[in-house]
Amino acid sequence: MPGARQGLITSMTGAIAGFVIQIMFNSLVTEGLLIPSASIAFELFGILAIFLLILVMPYWETFYLIGWWIGLGIMFQAGIVGLLEFAVYSIVLAFLPVKRLFRRAARYF
Repeated sequence: MPGARQGLITSMTGAIAGFVIQIMFNSLVTEGLLIPSASIAFELFGILAIFLLILVMPYWETFYLIGWWIGLGIMFQAGIVGLLEFAVYSIVLAFLPVKRLFRRAARYF
């Protein structure tokens, strides 16, 4: 099972890839190779990707979640990840271990 190290690597590579793609996309719009309304579609795609990522987080191992969150924090400190994205992911990541504890405790009662 992937652990904290793999979660850290995954979050950092995902955030860096998203940052690079955003720069490339903005360059294409600025140069006139893409219409400006395409940026709205790109933003909507980004929101969908965040939503889908949150849906699969419950299936991640706990240490993987911790490593992923540490990587996200590093990206936030570096300015690659915005405050809203960091807050949304942090809330979900904080909720998942609590949910797991309650589910395991319910087995014994």
